[in-house]
Amino acid sequence: MLPGCLASVRGLADEVVVVDTGSRDGTREIAVLAGARVYDRPWDDDFSAPRNLALAGATGDWVLQLDADERLAPGAAAGIRRALARRDLDLGLVWIHDAASEEADPADVVSGRRRHGRPLPAPRLMRRRPGLEYRGIVHETVEDSLADLGGRLEVLPDVHVAHLGGAPAHRAALAKRERNIALLERRRRMEPDALAPVAWLAVEYWQSGRPDDAERAAVEGWARVDGRSSPIAVHMLGVSLALASMRRGDASSARMVAERLLRAEGRSADAVFLLGHATEAAARAEPPGGRRRELLEAAERLYQEALGKRSRPEVYMIVDGADSWAALLRRATVLLLLERPEEAAAEFRAARLAGADEGATCLGELEAMLDAGDAGGALAGLERLLDARPDGWVLAAAAARALGAREEARLFLARAAERVPAGFVSNHRAARQAAMMRDPP
Repeated sequence: MLPGCLASVRGLADEVVVVDTGSRDGTREIAVLAGARVYDRPWDDDFSAPRNLALAGATGDWVLQLDADERLAPGAAAGIRRALARRDLDLGLVWIHDAASEEADPADVVSGRRRHGRPLPAPRLMRRRPGLEYRGIVHETVEDSLADLGGRLEVLPDVHVAHLGGAPAHRAALAKRERNIALLERRRRMEPDALAPVAWLAVEYWQSGRPDDAERAAVEGWARVDGRSSPIAVHMLGVSLALASMRRGDASSARMVAERLLRAEGRSADAVFLLGHATEAAARAEPPGGRRRELLEAAERLYQEALGKRSRPEVYMIVDGADSWAALLRRATVLLLLERPEEAAAEFRAARLAGADEGATCLGELEAMLDAGDAGGALAGLERLLDARPDGWVLAAAAARALGAREEARLFLARAAERVPAGFVSNHRAARQAAMMRDPP
């Protein structure tokens, strides 16, 4: 990985400092041949220590920090030079783009053609000054020390970095999430009063499929949030707690957390999406009527607002698809519940193109077709979706009943009942499922 990284800063960097934490291949020789000054430091599960050694070894006025699996994007050097000329900036946050695969061309990664997820800003360009240091053994950052120094930071809109090591297959092979959790748990023991490790743990637990642990961390951290807390820690804890509340079916608590986030940070995509999700859940709990419709319409507007965030970079974003596929899928669901099937079908298709689960979006589109009066078309499309989950069978029963085929409807509903223990693919069919079980054909 290293040669490509060093090549990407050629002509920009006046010096290159490399810290080798115990490589057993040709890394050190590659760095020396490229003209880098190399320091050796044994790896001891502390990401800040080697970064601080590199900072101490640098002699320039500014430092750009890159990992070996990263590439400064074509054209980014000009944005960096503009930042270096400013007197009102001490730390620049650059945009990190995770690659879809390790072999992707950096230009394709940054353009979005070979990117995984959306870009997020990270503090990488820093004015070198006494007292500036990385803190934290994992998810390390210089932002806390910069705050102590009274420094100024800003997101640099035109500086982009391709992160080839962010490819999902690469991350899985290295078990990065498991490593991060172990280090964060150690960091929490080392820094019992710090909020950052608790916030990061809440997110890492969620993303590794440990929701109960995530909720415990989120509850612990949220209780400690005050006016001096780091904005990113507040965001991570609030999002994690709202997700935990939704998982428990507590839409009221999720709504309160989302509203507090909105007051604290403005209308971020995460907070707007979560408020929409809580509002949708509250609507489901209402009987048919004006109040239910009012809440559904409010949820639909919130999802539309979250989708509008897509064109504006978000500094903090944790909910996957909050401004894209997830918001499209949830809005399609709400449109279905609002009895606007043609619009819902189009939104389900858009969600599928944006990366939402194909099975769920196809089922949603076929349900919209059924609601629009095309029971025959819906039934034909459902053939390939009659699997181990009950969703397709329930919709097939509804379509058969609409066509007057009552025996087939009974058969499909019996198949659905057998598959209920497997769980439903998605929850937008809750009302139809309940009605079918109460009033079988």
